[in-house]
Amino acid sequence: MSTKISHLGTRLLWLALGVGPGIYHIVAGILSHSLGRSLEGVGMIFMGAACFLQAGFIGSQGRSLKDPTQDRAIGSPGMRNLLTLLGGAFILTGLLLGFVFNL
Repeated sequence: MSTKISHLGTRLLWLALGVGPGIYHIVAGILSHSLGRSLEGVGMIFMGAACFLQAGFIGSQGRSLKDPTQDRAIGSPGMRNLLTLLGGAFILTGLLLGFVFNL
């Protein structure tokens, strides 16, 4: 097992695309007293972490590999799946609370 993380730039991009808006939504939710918006932010951070562990590849790089997600993934599949499911659950709950119940 190699300790070198492959495609670190792509991983950091996906992490930033999840954590950046996630922090913004959490702060905006706290300032506007919106629980739904804060939960969406937590979900985005979970999704950013999941995408960091299992980075999607941009361009022809991903098409040239047989199974790019399993060959280049970090951590156990259970942990990645848990982060993805938690992120989706928090985002959906936040959207439901924000738009349906106006919380």
